[in-house]
Amino acid sequence: DDLTGSGEKSDDFFKWLDTKYGSGDRLFDEYDKDETTPPSILTGVSLSSALKIARSEANLILLYVPGATPNSKTMENEKIAAKSVRKYAYSQAIGEFKSHYTVYAAKRNSAHGADALKKAEKAGGSIKSSPILIVLAPVTNKYSGKITMKMLSQHHCAPPPDSEAMVPWLKALRKRYGKIIKAMKVANDEENFAREREEGFVKSKKQDQKRKKEEEERKERKRREEAEEAERQLALKERRVQFLASLPIEPPAGEGTTTLSVQYGNKKEKRRWENSASVEDIFNWIDAEFNVEREKVKLSSANGAKSFLFEEDASTVLSSCGLPKMAGMRLEDIKMMDDEDEDEDEKGRNMPAAATCILQCAVFVSFQR
Repeated sequence: DDLTGSGEKSDDFFKWLDTKYGSGDRLFDEYDKDETTPPSILTGVSLSSALKIARSEANLILLYVPGATPNSKTMENEKIAAKSVRKYAYSQAIGEFKSHYTVYAAKRNSAHGADALKKAEKAGGSIKSSPILIVLAPVTNKYSGKITMKMLSQHHCAPPPDSEAMVPWLKALRKRYGKIIKAMKVANDEENFAREREEGFVKSKKQDQKRKKEEEERKERKRREEAEEAERQLALKERRVQFLASLPIEPPAGEGTTTLSVQYGNKKEKRRWENSASVEDIFNWIDAEFNVEREKVKLSSANGAKSFLFEEDASTVLSSCGLPKMAGMRLEDIKMMDDEDEDEDEKGRNMPAAATCILQCAVFVSFQR
């Protein structure tokens, strides 16, 4: 069942009443000044659905079933009931009073109407009279949790209560059966609390599972990164062995040579080079001797006038570097750009990928003869 009652709108039900009992004249003109406010009534759904809705709102149910075929004897009573029910529903909708009733209406010859009458008769109601006005209470079976109903009162409808009498009749019943309404409110509060507690538990459990998954992913990522780093360090170690083996032989002092004294941290190394040696050779030597990746350092003269990067200057020969015959050099760590840094850098100025921010912790050294 559609619990919203969208199977048949309230307006459609009352238009049907107009057609059936209005004899060509509208029954409800005096109540239709505000066309934007529909009557507060459930129709087009089963009584079982109406009971569930009423139970969720801690309401009693006013069951209204008009007659199937009006005649001269029943017409006036049908008109009175139709107008008073609609007036009550309309007044409830626009907030004239706080109601504890869910108004439920069904056509007698419809499937929902026949079902409602059958259940009302089983609960102790009389369905021979016309129209039918019965007050029901939703009852929850404490064992099965199924919502059934209990008949509280039935109006004899001879005649039905008019628009003025409907409110005091229902108000008196509400007062008489206030304990039932209060019990429904208490049960609703308990059910809402239990539902919120269950939802909180489920949410907490999901959060714990999410944290556990994230922690496992973090550990796995760390393990993978450590394994990759160990593999990378092994490759660097093997590469340094190859660098040392491939270095040109250190020449004796004399013309056509340059001596470089390089210090990095607390370590200083000095070596003589043929002027025909490449900057790549020098960086390979630095990589192997200082255990530092050649791509991650900057080689500069002591006064900072000259600087070299492996990725930019590898093919440059020593003779064109503009260094004196004996030069003191310093090594500075550089931070390699990641993809995000490169994207930001492209927006500003054009820099080579390796030539990035120099770390302030660089150690300055001087050449000692």
